[in-house]
Amino acid sequence: QVGVQIMLEVIREKLNDLKNWNEQLTTLVTDKTRAFNEAQYLTHIGSWEWRISTNQITCSDEMYRILGVPQKHAPLNLNSFLQRIVKKDRDAVKQLLQKAAETKTLTDFFFRVKAGDGEERIIHGRGKVETNGKGTPLKVAGTAQDVTELKQIEKKLVEANAQLEEKVRKR
Repeated sequence: QVGVQIMLEVIREKLNDLKNWNEQLTTLVTDKTRAFNEAQYLTHIGSWEWRISTNQITCSDEMYRILGVPQKHAPLNLNSFLQRIVKKDRDAVKQLLQKAAETKTLTDFFFRVKAGDGEERIIHGRGKVETNGKGTPLKVAGTAQDVTELKQIEKKLVEANAQLEEKVRKR
């Protein structure tokens, strides 16, 4: 009887320890997730993952914002993801992703999306292909950074440089 009571007390203590560790880990995960989401928001970099076997795409909160998709939106598949891309860029991105799955390599790429406010955004994408132990592609994961403002500044600099060169030629 005494032995059973002691064992029950030890089990209670261990369960309490496990409960405390679980609470600490939950707090840590919550804090890290919040910091991750904040970093993505501040840098305008979203992350995404295309599971090839299911054709499903999961996105970070910032990726949804970049695409102009409500976060409570149904999960994306490759086709619904591609529909967010400007028509002129859509086929190139689709071919790039399909080629990545075949060659197991994904290069940096640029594409445009229509954001939720109707404004066209310029996106810099990059990623990698993950395979199983036999080299079969399982998923393509990557990031997408909204570089619209940088591209607008770049365009203004090119225009200003051209104007300056024209003025120099006229002298």
